[in-house]
Amino acid sequence: MSQKAASTVLKVMLIWLLGLFGILVFRNVLPGIDFINQDIESGFFVGGFLGGMFICLVTILVLVVNREPKEQNNAKKSYAAVGMILAVFGLFMMSLSACYDPIMVKVFGSSIQTENWYTWVKSFLITDVFCLLVVMAVASMSEKTPIEKHKMTVGQFICAIFMNAGIIGIGAIIGAIVEFSIAFNFGIAGGGQTISDMLIESNDFWRILTVGIGAPIVEELIFRKFLIDRVHKYGEGIAIFVSGFLFGLFHGNFSQFFFATGVGLFFAFIYVRTGRVWYSILLHMVVNMSTSVISINLIEMMDLEKMEEYMVMDLASSEATQMALELLPSMLLFLGWVLFLVICTIVGWILWIVKRKKLFLKKSEEYVEKKKFCTAFCNFGMIIFLILCVVRFMSFYI
Repeated sequence: MSQKAASTVLKVMLIWLLGLFGILVFRNVLPGIDFINQDIESGFFVGGFLGGMFICLVTILVLVVNREPKEQNNAKKSYAAVGMILAVFGLFMMSLSACYDPIMVKVFGSSIQTENWYTWVKSFLITDVFCLLVVMAVASMSEKTPIEKHKMTVGQFICAIFMNAGIIGIGAIIGAIVEFSIAFNFGIAGGGQTISDMLIESNDFWRILTVGIGAPIVEELIFRKFLIDRVHKYGEGIAIFVSGFLFGLFHGNFSQFFFATGVGLFFAFIYVRTGRVWYSILLHMVVNMSTSVISINLIEMMDLEKMEEYMVMDLASSEATQMALELLPSMLLFLGWVLFLVICTIVGWILWIVKRKKLFLKKSEEYVEKKKFCTAFCNFGMIIFLILCVVRFMSFYI
């Protein structure tokens, strides 16, 4: 198979996988279409995903083996390569996720889904292992330009942690307002509660491994290193914007979109200035450990069932007083943690004001003066990835 033919086959298979996701999403909107549910039950969709992924893997292997070393000497080709990396990552991740449950239930029975490790192993194997390896293969086919390396001092890194907290605080508030507006005006509630329930009911080991460690490594490699290495020479500003915006968009919901975009822009800036992806990985780990590990553990310590029981009790009774005393230590601990996060957010805002003049961009020799957004987004890979993100948003809210 020639290089050109393999590239065409890969594009067709990505469109095929995206089409299957579109059908899965729209079956929730149009439940009266019987043939869709019948095809899902008969395994047509699982077979479609696996078949499409297998052909994708074969064509990627052909492209890697037969790749011709040629420089991508214009910005549009480089952004197209970045778009293809992201499209492959997103579609392979969602394809494996769609196939995981039917296959595991078929092989081990439906009881396997009640195991505490079930969802977390799914996330770790699919995103942190398989998809990363596939993305590395795709990324190896495109030219990259190394970034000049610089070190951050301990003081700079600590400042970055607080500045990051400031971004998350503002982004979380905006996201909450948008989510409330959607629910109030359209009566649409997203799947955020499902995510929270999964985190609260999970095992600490798997939560730390996947959310605290695995996700930051994979996401920073893909949305920072693999992306920015290939396009920063055409303009640091647009490279940082694409990295942060697509990172936020890929989260697939408005609750996370704003703060994820904000921290994505900040992580991208740090990577562009230092050339060391480990800084953004460590900062990302701090964020995920704080929100999805420490905060969740403190919520679990409060015993939510007891709190619900306390709310309906006669507060003047001795039983209510006794229960309040039992709940007080964990509640104070959680409120103390919330207060600490608020202080970190305020300190972060102050640091942004004080250090704003130290944030600068460099203009490279190959800087694109005009139509930067068209150059970055008007190509096959980016268009597929953007459509995929729209599908993720629809599946979250429909």
